[in-house]
Amino acid sequence: MNLRTGRRWVQLATIGVGLTAIVAAAGAASAAEQPAAPAALRPAAPAPGQPGAPVRGEVPGLTGEAAAKLAGGAATRFRELTEQRVAAARNSLAAETLHTAWGTAFSQPQAQGIRGTLSVLTGAGTTTRGGEYIYSPTSLSPGGACIEITTAYTPSGPLVWAWDWCGGNAGVGKAIAINSSFLSKYTTTVNGLPAYTFEVSKTDAATNAWTAYLFNYQTNAYETFYTSSGTYDLGETWFGWNMFEIYSDVEPSTGAGYYCTDMAGQSFDASSIQVKLNGTWALATSANSYSYGNPPPPGSNFQCPKLTFAMDSPNNHWSARIAR
Repeated sequence: MNLRTGRRWVQLATIGVGLTAIVAAAGAASAAEQPAAPAALRPAAPAPGQPGAPVRGEVPGLTGEAAAKLAGGAATRFRELTEQRVAAARNSLAAETLHTAWGTAFSQPQAQGIRGTLSVLTGAGTTTRGGEYIYSPTSLSPGGACIEITTAYTPSGPLVWAWDWCGGNAGVGKAIAINSSFLSKYTTTVNGLPAYTFEVSKTDAATNAWTAYLFNYQTNAYETFYTSSGTYDLGETWFGWNMFEIYSDVEPSTGAGYYCTDMAGQSFDASSIQVKLNGTWALATSANSYSYGNPPPPGSNFQCPKLTFAMDSPNNHWSARIAR
């Protein structure tokens, strides 16, 4: 049995070929390098544009046409299926959708950005097998954002990418490997887990320009990760999210997804989720967002009975855990 979960059950095997090359080129360390422990607890990252939050430098990684070429023809299908999923949400959230992706969702067509602090896994299961892909967390601002920030676990290893949703060129705009260099520069300990802080903001309303940033804890400054502008490909500008989603196959020996075994004991966490409305940042709450699936679906719907979800602080902090 093959379970294609989340908003995208694209031809992931094809994407995987591209991601193999992305990881090889994007990381500062080689594929053989083992991720080091993240830095100790450090002060929370301030917001770009606020006092004490300079923006300088650029996050390294593979960008532009080279990244899109590596993703191959699967990028077209990826875009088409996501458009279908977004279109289905126009009137209501279908039960199938609620059971295959979970987290925080927004209905804010005038939004100007999203930010949050997202955990990354180290150790067991970060390099997937069985053709599986774990996208958690993945974040897209409502308001026609050009950039989706995704923490992805693939057969090639873990990475963070900026997916470009504008100008009719949907694809991986930039990717960086989650290795020892990434952990030391961009993560701190949040809720007991290594996590990075990101922001995606609209920077020019006239051209629908958006910029993604990551906070560098070594320099105490934000770095530009990726920029994009143009017509929003997905159409439904009101819809945005910060979610957990997977593409999973059943492991014959266990009857569950491969990740359910390989990531046992691991946790995913998204906290300090905020949306920018009328020029002001606000925590995600029931007043400006909603739970994409309430109550949370059982892990069995994700081919992992040991998986549990929790909305720790509605709707600005959610977590998912795979029990041992």
